[in-house]
This record gives sequence, C-alpha cells and structure tokens, in this order.
Amino acid sequence: MAGIDGSVWQGSAAYVGFNGLVLSDFRWQLHPAALLTGRLSLSAEARLADGLARTELTYRGGNVVLSGLQMSTDLASFRQMLAADDVGGSVNVMLDRLELVDGWPVSASGVLRLAELSWPPLIPVPGVLTVPLGNFLAQFTADDEPGIVAFVNDEGGPLELEGRIDLTPDRTYRLNATIKPRADASNALVQGLMIMSPADADGYHSIELSQQL
Repeated sequence: MAGIDGSVWQGSAAYVGFNGLVLSDFRWQLHPAALLTGRLSLSAEARLADGLARTELTYRGGNVVLSGLQMSTDLASFRQMLAADDVGGSVNVMLDRLELVDGWPVSASGVLRLAELSWPPLIPVPGVLTVPLGNFLAQFTADDEPGIVAFVNDEGGPLELEGRIDLTPDRTYRLNATIKPRADASNALVQGLMIMSPADADGYHSIELSQQL
C-alpha cells in the first residue's frame, strides 16, 4: 500500500497491489460495533485500471466474507493473475456473498459475466494473438455440500458453451462442459478445440478438467 491517508477507522490509499492486481483510490470505513463480537467489519471501494469495485467485508479467525460485492472492469486488470498477457474483454461481478477460508473460496452466490472475451490461441498461429470467444455467464448457487458450484453458459458469440464448475474445500477445481464452435468461429478456435477433444456427430466437444491447487 502507498499514499495512505486518514485513520484506521476511515481512510484511503492511493495505491494497493496484491498478486499482480492493482487498485487505486482505495477507501475504507471500519464498523467499530463489530469488534465487540470479535469480528473486523468494513466497507471498501476502489478503482481498477478501467472500472470500480465495492464490497462489505467481514473478517474473523481466518474467514473472510464479502457481501454485496460489485465489480466492473477490463480483464486487462487481471492479466498477471491469469498468466495471459493478451487476454481481452470485460468482467462484471455481482455477488450477494463470497466466503473465503485461508484465501480459498468456499461459498458464493450471485453472477459473473464476461463480455467480448478473447484468449490466446491453444496452438500458436502466426499473426494471431487472441481468439474471440464471445460472451459468458456464470451463476453461483448455494449447495448442500461444502464448496462452490457455478453453472456456466454462453450469451452469444463464436463459442457455444454449457457446463459446470466446482471448487471444493480441498482446493480442487473441476470443469465439465460441452462446447461447440459456431459458424463465425475462427479457424484457430476450431483447430484448438479439435486438439482438446474430438467432436461428436453433432459437432460438440466434451471438456473435463480437474486440478488440485
């Protein structure tokens, strides 16, 4: 943090950097009454490279709960975190609640939208830095089992997609999806999908990814 002004109770920082994410004009207001119950609670907002973020944050014993999280920005803000220099598009997040335990998300409800998403091609193509994919919606829902469940589908664009993402408490993520290039998909996208998995008789590819982080 740099350029700190104000007090512990209410203040601002001109610059905050975290894991490659840069925030500016960061402002917070602490809620003292929560300290009586052993919790740290505050309202926070900040500017990103091309957007805004705001939330209510509560911290207790290693658990962080973000309530009313709203964020809208260009994906360029997350290039370092995503390890993809040429990623393009924008993200809009509206989560009623997001809970993290030791930095890992364990519960979430709300929606996340990606607009005009583009990504580096799966196979190198001379002169092609990014491949247009389209628009996507992820809906996070509460589940009886611990962990996060998100149902994902496209909202138009070169890539048709329907799937599910699971994040489990043991830091495992799983993606199961069916995808299909539409008529306006680029050759780089079509060829990349064929490398990932063969298409069925209707042209759909089944994608199953799982990794423990």
